[in-house]
This record gives sequence, C-alpha cells and structure tokens, in this order.
Amino acid sequence: MTRVTLVTCVYLRRELTRAFWVWAQWLQNRWAGHGIELSLVAATSDPNDAALADEFGVCVVPHENVPLGRKFNAALQASRGAAAVLIMGSDDFFDAVVADVLGEAVLAKRSVGFQDLYVADLPGDRMRYIAGYRVRSRWIEPVGPGTLHFADVLDRLNWRLWPDDKHHSMDYDRFLTLKANKAMPQLLNLKVLGGAMVDVKTEVNMWPFDRTRKQPIMSADEASEIWAQFPADVVDAIQSARPFAGAAA
Repeated sequence: MTRVTLVTCVYLRRELTRAFWVWAQWLQNRWAGHGIELSLVAATSDPNDAALADEFGVCVVPHENVPLGRKFNAALQASRGAAAVLIMGSDDFFDAVVADVLGEAVLAKRSVGFQDLYVADLPGDRMRYIAGYRVRSRWIEPVGPGTLHFADVLDRLNWRLWPDDKHHSMDYDRFLTLKANKAMPQLLNLKVLGGAMVDVKTEVNMWPFDRTRKQPIMSADEASEIWAQFPADVVDAIQSARPFAGAAA
C-alpha cells in the first residue's frame, strides 16, 4: 500500500467539518481499493473540533489558530513518513472523477494540482465556477485544494510549505515556495476531466463567497448537476450544515 496523508486545518464550522470527515472516509475507502492507504491529519486549536476529529480516526495536532502558516506547517510536520500529502481545506470536497485522477497520480508519483474550482455559497444557495487565477503571473499556480506533494520535495523543504508568520494569502505563499524550489505540480483542469471540486463557503471564511463576484452565478440546474456528481451521503452531510436547494438526493 502507498501511504498518503490528507493534511488540513479545522476551525469552527463544526457541522461542515463533520461533512468533510464523512467525505474523507469515502475517499479513504475509494483509494484503499487502488492500493492507497490514506491517513488524516488535522491541526486545531479547539477541543470540540479535536473531539469531532477523533470520532473519524483523525490524527489531531493541537495548535493555535493564528498564524495559519505555522498551523498548517505543524500538520505537515506530523505527516512525515508518508509517501505524499494531499492538501485540502476542511471546507473543500471533490468527486469520484477527481479522486481517481489523483489516485492515478499517487501511484505514478506525479505531483499535480488543479487550475480551476467551483465555489458554493451554502447560506445563499449560489455557486460560481472559477477558471483559474486572472493575473498572468499566477496562471501556472494551482488553486488551494487537491494538490499532491511528494516526500522527496517536502524533505528538501523541511516539510514546510508556508512562512510560519503568514495568516493570509496562503495559496500564493505556497506557490512562491514551490516556484522558488522548482517543484511546481502539473496543472489539471476540472472541466477537461469532467470532474468537480467545490469550496463550500459559510458565514465564517477568510475568503468569502462575494469576493468571487467577477464570475457569474451559475444557474440552479448547473449547480444541481455539480452536486449530483458527489456521493449522496456527502451531500446530505453538507446539507445538514445548512440546507440548500439543488443538492443531490
């Protein structure tokens, strides 16, 4: 079995975090059928978040929430020994198409990330598609979630992808670290693959949904088609955080 660790941080949004762990267990089961052993590591400052993670067999790294760079690096340090790590936000979810593409990349020892992303507003029942970064200098940069990094690169970086003192612009700082060390992942495109990865926004977010306003709101039917690509129990768990229309039954 090839050992991979999912690395994330959790903070508040407990019902959505529960949905994330339901999704992570689905991914564990799917990858196990392909010879991949997925472990879960999460850094958190809250005892209630830690107790929830324990319910799902997550390795909990106690750590203050600020700054986020140090918190994420602590979770990464706890993942030493894995062949690769999968970086995810605890409000990010991807479907079976993406899971299988990433699984193939793990077995091929190929670092990959994604160019594009869907963003969902849970309270407002809205969704947008983001094709990638608009600034030319960032066109080669992957979005935050769904990136695979392998141990040989992480060893060179002493298992640190972010400046310890950073609390904002986390994706950009990781991009600068990877670019400076000539360790950029191959970019994949969700629309080309026919897959979906969704960043679910709630009332508590460093980057709220309305900061994506340059992209048009998708129609209800389009959003429903995206949610239909996810396992029904995962969508049910997301709905339990706050019900919204257009989700898969």
